[in-house]
Amino acid sequence: MIRAYLREDRLGLSMAISFVMEPTDGTSPARILRFGQGWEDLPPDMAMVEPTLTLHDGEARALLDALANHYGGAEDTRALRRDYDAERRRVDDLTASLAAIAQSLSGQVG
Repeated sequence: MIRAYLREDRLGLSMAISFVMEPTDGTSPARILRFGQGWEDLPPDMAMVEPTLTLHDGEARALLDALANHYGGAEDTRALRRDYDAERRRVDDLTASLAAIAQSLSGQVG
């Protein structure tokens, strides 16, 4: 199974990304992807291994947008959140209007 691991460098505003192939049989060593070189065995103690690649914040966001677009996700999660919040307000207003109508009708009965 291949997994991607991220390590954030807050001071440098970058992401260290490691693509690791983890064995499913438990007998072979884990391997890390090295671009242009293929897969490399990881040391058993997993001590400080250089990541597959490092991206700055802008580059990482561009990659996220491209992958989200490719796999059918939202390119900008903040825009998606704004859409959800606007829909929530619309539903809250509709519910309040319906409650006001029900209250006014209940006063007219009887």
